[in-house]
Amino acid sequence: MLKIYRLPTFILMLFISMAAFSQANLNNYKYIIVEKQFHFQNEPNENDFNSMVQYLFRKHGFKALIDGTPLPDDLKSNYCLALKSEITAKGALRTKGNLTLRDCNGAIVFASKESVTKEKNFVRAYDLVIRGAFESFNGINYKYTPNDDIIAEGGDEEALKQVQEAKKEIESLKAEIEELKEEKETDQLAELTKSDQTNEVKMDMPIEEVVVAESVKEEVVPEFTALGTKDGYELRSTMNRLMYTLHLTGKKDVYMFTNMERSGIVYKTDNGEWVMEALVDGNKQTEKIKINF
Repeated sequence: MLKIYRLPTFILMLFISMAAFSQANLNNYKYIIVEKQFHFQNEPNENDFNSMVQYLFRKHGFKALIDGTPLPDDLKSNYCLALKSEITAKGALRTKGNLTLRDCNGAIVFASKESVTKEKNFVRAYDLVIRGAFESFNGINYKYTPNDDIIAEGGDEEALKQVQEAKKEIESLKAEIEELKEEKETDQLAELTKSDQTNEVKMDMPIEEVVVAESVKEEVVPEFTALGTKDGYELRSTMNRLMYTLHLTGKKDVYMFTNMERSGIVYKTDNGEWVMEALVDGNKQTEKIKINF
């Protein structure tokens, strides 16, 4: 029967922490130097293994250089920007291999899992264990992030200053973005609150009030032109038709009006509007009008 062994939780968490730590460390280095001749080779780049390793590093996003090739200017002035890779492989019945990355002080920054194969062909076996070692980079999304301490090791104060200024600018931009997001959210909340309040007013308003409000909005106020007479005015329509006759009452802005159908008073309210009142079948009727004197 196949036995399934479960790793204790704390061991799994340890592996996860180590992977995160490795990724954080790897991100602090800009270059990787690949050996031009591995210990199991008789000459540089035998069987194209060194070129293959360079290719595999680049496939995972690293800037990989073969040892002995021209170096970029920043790496010339600060060799600590790079990690040096070491490939070890050996075996008879089984070939085992692993990959190690060391910093400029020789400290191990990353170590792959051990890769094993039973392949008998020498070239094929070493090809398999090297590729197997690179599987340890799966899931590590490398992205170079300058590190002040590593840059300082090279003694390049100008480069360190540029990195620090860039970090400050990035933090400033992040703060501005957060501020803009907060302002936008505040504006959106204010709009929603305003909309909710408007809806609440509409919902709470009695039906009668809504009807009145709509009727006032749609109300057409009759407009007249006042032409002076001996004892008052004639109110004529826009078509110059005589509609009403106004008679002076001795009071300012108060007139008696008459026409063929009814009679009543016309007066000006405190807010400057003209109102016409009349008794029709015993009921008082009030109507707003506009008079152009």
